Amino acid sequence: EATPHLHIDYIPIGEGYKQGLKRRNSLSKALEAQGLGKHVSQFDNGAVRWQEQEREVLAELGRLYGFEIVEQGVQREHLTVSEYKKLVKQTEKKR
Repeated sequence: EATPHLHIDYIPIGEGYKQGLKRRNSLSKALEAQGLGKHVSQFDNGAVRWQEQEREVLAELGRLYGFEIVEQGVQREHLTVSEYKKLVKQTEKKR
């Protein structure tokens, strides 16, 4: 791959609901239970905090085993679905 990366699969579980199931799938509740706080904005929420925390842990593990993790600083523009589909079509035409 041009950009090696990692995919992590998980099922977040939230607990303590007053109605319905007491335990259910919930990313926000699961992250709150881990002490990562409540959602403030798109860029300040439990999921963002969790990703930052995991990057730090993975970097430390990499250093422990002699690997250096280099952040490439790739900044991508956020596109709407229609903008993304248009870009994909343009890219496919160039091939």
